[in-house]
Amino acid sequence: MEFLKRVCSEHSDGRLCDFCESHPWVGPESERIPQPIPDPKNPPHYKSVFCTPVRNDDGSRRDPDDWQPRAQLKRLFNSSEITLNDTDAIKEYATKFAVDEKYVRSYLEHLTTLRLKESIRSTQSQTDKSKRDLKRYNEYDWLDMSLKGIATTNCQRT
Repeated sequence: MEFLKRVCSEHSDGRLCDFCESHPWVGPESERIPQPIPDPKNPPHYKSVFCTPVRNDDGSRRDPDDWQPRAQLKRLFNSSEITLNDTDAIKEYATKFAVDEKYVRSYLEHLTTLRLKESIRSTQSQTDKSKRDLKRYNEYDWLDMSLKGIATTNCQRT
């Protein structure tokens, strides 16, 4: 487990936690090691960790997933900013995040499949619920259900 001293002041109202207040830091304060950023001058490569900025242009700390290709692609897909049919957006994304286009397409296909399966499950569960709601007591085959173990009661005899 990693621990970065005095980082608690960045989260809430700027005050230190009890541990950091009772255990003063002796030495230079350190920053988090940032996630690598693609190098625009050398397209398929990332910048050196020593050249990667720790903070955004406005001075705020970078988000943990700001340059994680899959996390960003999923975010864009969920907000409908990128689709499998948008070739230009896929090329732009692949260039920006230094990822091969075939991997971007593959992940978009995966996300599309997941969305399709989710809609099928949702539709099927709604259909099953409506069928159960319409079925009357005498329409069930109680003997067959009890033999298969489907019709069980939650009551226990004492």
